[in-house]
Amino acid sequence: MAFRRALNSWASEELDPNVDDQPYFDSFNGNDPIRQGGVRNIYARENIGLLFNYICTGWAEAILPATIYPFMTNYLNMDGYQTQAAIVLITFPYILKTFFAILSDCLPIMGRRRIPYLIIGWSICLCFLVSCVFVPQTDGYWKHGDLNTFRDNESLRTVVLNPNAPNGGFGYVLMMMGATAGFCMADSAGDAVMVEFAQREPENIRGTTQTIITLAKFVSGGVAAAIIAVCFNGVEYGGTFSWTLSFNQVMLVAAVAPVVGIATSYFIPDPPINSDDDDVQTFRETFSDLWNAAKKRAVWQLMAFNFLNAFFFDAVAAPSDVIKRTWAQVPPI
Repeated sequence: MAFRRALNSWASEELDPNVDDQPYFDSFNGNDPIRQGGVRNIYARENIGLLFNYICTGWAEAILPATIYPFMTNYLNMDGYQTQAAIVLITFPYILKTFFAILSDCLPIMGRRRIPYLIIGWSICLCFLVSCVFVPQTDGYWKHGDLNTFRDNESLRTVVLNPNAPNGGFGYVLMMMGATAGFCMADSAGDAVMVEFAQREPENIRGTTQTIITLAKFVSGGVAAAIIAVCFNGVEYGGTFSWTLSFNQVMLVAAVAPVVGIATSYFIPDPPINSDDDDVQTFRETFSDLWNAAKKRAVWQLMAFNFLNAFFFDAVAAPSDVIKRTWAQVPPI
């Protein structure tokens, strides 16, 4: 959508959206930036918030799924179908990113399109993570240490501390799902800013912004995953360490992301706009653009491939986590 506005600034004629091979870029010099205004330095004080927001996104989205195996499979003894459902629910908000992006483009808040949605998204994430921090942790299914002592024969683990432990997992899943929805909203607004930054780059450095912030996001996620792997590897979570963080403490570590995200969102350029500004698209225009884009061969073929690839190759066996715990004896680390 940001690209559409840039396209309109140099497109020379009305184009038929149903034709694939039209000269969209006839009036565009490939060496020039798509959007005017000069290249932005993402390390500058007024822009550094974008980089920090991507770091925070990588941090949060790495920690939440990493708790499923040690906490839900090993500690709460949830069945395989339950943990697979938990994965689906926790990652479900990702499909809402298109909706969040449309809101950010078409429905400015107090005359701004990006910062309000960044703050709202991170605030939602923070609220759910804080709830996870302060909700008392459910007692584990097995007596402390038995999961590790009898890990080679599940039938020997007869000391059941809390037979209702698997039923307590659903509440944690809902809270983590809400946290994911929050940082997905913030991530969608951040993506829009990233596109605007990237479109200012001329051909010789085009892609630099995406490369830097994507690298920062994945490095942050890798560090977070490593921390959780080490610190969530206690005996009661199916690991081998005599010490461990509790689930509440892990959520406290995750809550660092929305706190930093909120604080740094103010260091992102988001100039105010008027409600009657031509640059603001209506929902009708946006959905029309999406439909026209979907009719392009390069788009619908990619969509079809992604759908079929996921349909045939993304199937996961429901008891996979239980097999990891009982047969393969995989510790969280």
